[in-house]
Formats: sequence, C-alpha cells, structure tokens
Amino acid sequence: MVRIACLLVIVLIFGVQPIAQDAAGGKAIRILHPAPKSLLRGGGSATFVVVGEGPLISRLNGEALPAPVQTGEIRHWVVRLRAGRNLFTVGPPKGPMAAKREIMYAAPFFREDRISSDFASRPFHGNAKLNRPCAGCHSLSPKPTDRSPTSPKASSCYGCHRNLMKENEVHGPAAVWACLVCHDPRAKPSPYATPARVLDLCYTCHTTQ
Repeated sequence: MVRIACLLVIVLIFGVQPIAQDAAGGKAIRILHPAPKSLLRGGGSATFVVVGEGPLISRLNGEALPAPVQTGEIRHWVVRLRAGRNLFTVGPPKGPMAAKREIMYAAPFFREDRISSDFASRPFHGNAKLNRPCAGCHSLSPKPTDRSPTSPKASSCYGCHRNLMKENEVHGPAAVWACLVCHDPRAKPSPYATPARVLDLCYTCHTTQ
C-alpha cells in the first residue's frame, strides 16, 4: 500500500510521463520537455529537457548527440529536427536507453496530410507544470525592453533560444531578438503564440514579395 501511495503522489505531481529507471542505480530519468506526441513547427530546432542523476547519453533518430548543457540534475539537449517523426532516447552510458520521446516536426511546406492525428501542438509556455522546474534559472515572463532589446543577452528569450543564430537564415526581427514583433506574450491559451500560422503571418508584413 505504501508503494502504491508513493506512485500516486508522483503521478499527481508530474502527470503521466515516462519515468524510467537507470539500470545501474535505480534512479529515475524523466523527459520534461517536449511533451509526448508534440507537433513542432518553425525553425526546426528543439530543446529536450531531461532530469536524472549520474552520467547520461542521448540519441536522436539513432544518432548519438553531443554532451548536454547541465544544471544540477537537469540536462538540456538542443537538436536539429528532420521533417516528420523524430525519436529522442536517453539513458546511462552503460545499459539500455531508459526513456524515449517521439515528436513530429512539420517543416515549412510540410504536407499537412502527413501529420498523424495523434500529434498536436503542446506548447511549453503557459504550462505551469513544465514551467516550475525551469523558472529558477530562466526568465519566463517578458520585460518591457523585450520588444527592442539592446543586445541579444538583454532579451528574455536568449537563454533558451540562443541557438537560433546558428541557422543559415534568420528572420529579420529574430536576428535582432525583437521576438515580440511576431510572438504575443499575452496570447491565449498559449503565451508567445503567433497570431497566425507562420506562412500566413509572413504576408502581414511581406505583402509584395
């Protein structure tokens, strides 16, 4: 009965997420973000956030990933996605992968009929359960200066999205970290959502191109 009660507490706190055990030490490894069966659009990069003790390695679509950025037990892997389904796995260096997460990336001009119905947009912003463990290190609320920051690091977005600058082409406002030109922090139900699909949004400014 005690074990059942403990499991219920974990489910109530973290929701129904994969909680895998490290084969070597029995330590939980959890993928905090992205949510299961997430549908991502936009630039093609994603940040996988994992919590777990001890050394961890990961793979994306079977290929080994570089070492993550680590803060305590929280690891961040910033990856480039391929169009369509992507499978992220993580686990201890020795032993099987302990947790996995499948997501889908709908690249620009990706055919909508290729998106499986079980994938959906599951944003990070506005999800209190996901935001809680990140708020200690990251600024999740906009500042008055975010519409036109004086430098990249002055933007609230920079800490999590700095890899945007590694793209071959970067949208004009994003290149100067004026993210709020397109992303509305007051959007409902998902803060920072764009007011229209990306391709449709382009034509609100680029009417003659």
